Amino acid sequence: MMENYRSELSNLGIESCLVEPGGFATDFFGKLLTPSDTSRDESYGELVGGPKALFEAFEGALAQNPEQNPQLVADAVAALVDDEHGSRAFRTPVDNMGMGAAIGPTNDMLEGVTRGIYGNFGLEGMLEVKG
Repeated sequence: MMENYRSELSNLGIESCLVEPGGFATDFFGKLLTPSDTSRDESYGELVGGPKALFEAFEGALAQNPEQNPQLVADAVAALVDDEHGSRAFRTPVDNMGMGAAIGPTNDMLEGVTRGIYGNFGLEGMLEVKG
């Protein structure tokens, strides 16, 4: 959806920005609904505990990283607002857990693919915000 907003609104001078927050410590996992019928669990063998183990590992990683603070997201949004019109990054990863290092190159690749597709149709100008 954001990719479409970017190209459709740019000609109107409207800039679209995607903030990509990493995980933050919340009570999300504590509020998940769990199935009341566990009669088929044993048919999954060792896999039955997979989701719970994944959730616990992720919660543990969040608990061990107090620098992963929601204020980072607010700061990233404020920085984008302060940037000069037409110069804002389309994608802004916000992460202090180590995922940002992998997301940056992925975003660069996606930008190249997007520009290549639009360029092949002579539409690359749709990605540039008009004054």
